Amino acid sequence: MHPASFISSFKRVISVLVLLALVISGVLFLSRALAITDGPEKNGAFLQDDRQYDVLLFGSSHMVNGIYPMELWKNYGITAYDLGGHGASLAASYWEMRLAVEKHKPKVAVLDVLFAGSDYTEMELGLAHELFDPYPLSRLKIQAVRDIFANKGDRMELLFPLDVYHNRWKELDTEMVERGLEGFQNLSTEKGAQTRVEVYPLEQVPLLDPSDCLEKTSVALGYVERFVTYCLENDITPVLTYLPCQISEEWQRACNAALRLGEQLGAEILNMQNMNLIDYAIDWYDDGSHLNPSGALRTTACMGSFLQNQLGLVDHRQDAAYSVWYDDYAAYVACQMERMKELSTAGQLLSLSALDLFTVEATISPDFSDQTVLHQMQSLGVTPAIRKDGPDLELIIRDTQGNELVHKCFETETTLTETVDA
Repeated sequence: MHPASFISSFKRVISVLVLLALVISGVLFLSRALAITDGPEKNGAFLQDDRQYDVLLFGSSHMVNGIYPMELWKNYGITAYDLGGHGASLAASYWEMRLAVEKHKPKVAVLDVLFAGSDYTEMELGLAHELFDPYPLSRLKIQAVRDIFANKGDRMELLFPLDVYHNRWKELDTEMVERGLEGFQNLSTEKGAQTRVEVYPLEQVPLLDPSDCLEKTSVALGYVERFVTYCLENDITPVLTYLPCQISEEWQRACNAALRLGEQLGAEILNMQNMNLIDYAIDWYDDGSHLNPSGALRTTACMGSFLQNQLGLVDHRQDAAYSVWYDDYAAYVACQMERMKELSTAGQLLSLSALDLFTVEATISPDFSDQTVLHQMQSLGVTPAIRKDGPDLELIIRDTQGNELVHKCFETETTLTETVDA
């Protein structure tokens, strides 16, 4: 080839490559700037963070609401991130684990086995965006999306979500532009967990013996096997957990089968469903059996003890190399303090007060009879004073230094609503 022709061809190749790079950069910018932010705000910065985690947590919303990483740090010195996804199938949890460990290889990967009896891989598309949008386009992400979703349109939307975001152009502001340029810089103050502070008393469903297992196989059980096998092959300790949940006997048998399968494969097993951990009167957020802080603190303590005593994870609280976690914990505390100030019902206030960041003072009328609220106070170790006049209930919430955060009064005996700010 003549030198001049070679140079001309070379320049064209370079021009094409530069153009391609600009297009890819533009797509990534727009994907971040215009993103539906629930997913990226929860997990996006996890991918940009250089720290290493002892534990990564996977599963559905029951994991998101069931294990609090910052409480694992405070009480056990364990570093963890909750990558659970709302509505996540076990197939989605398996693939998210694969994507996550490419960035941060943990010592332990924990999977909640809810949905073990399902014969589907898919999940609701909007929730899939929350789960997968933070992860950059890659060969592995393409493989994951193709495996989970059968519809080609759904696959393309998840791999190239700009089509979903195009109607957000009018919302573009400085914050969104900065996010597009820099990515999601701030980790969730709760390290991916979410505290839900409502209170929903439930009657306990009969629990089956752990040996009572689903005898047939399921699609989901196949992904449990893949999760465990991949972890063992990559020097990650797999833990299968069964978080407390109100589910049918059929679903219980499926979860039991998942634990049995995991044990056979060499996974560590933590069955919290059969440990009598939960106070059914005050530990639930809703009738879908998601845990509120009162319940999640019990399961988190169980998980922390297991990780430390059974798996030997080291307490990092005295290690100067982990000092940034004290800054993260301070941010977590500040966030919960502000949240406390925003709550309005007695149930909510007492639910969040399960975190030992708060102290509670209460006075009640002689005929006060809301059993849920009384039970909440008893669980917190609060003995209310009796008052002859005034509102049915008066609550004062203080921080650990004694500073007053909330002072509210309530009326009515059963359904408590805010009536007076004292």
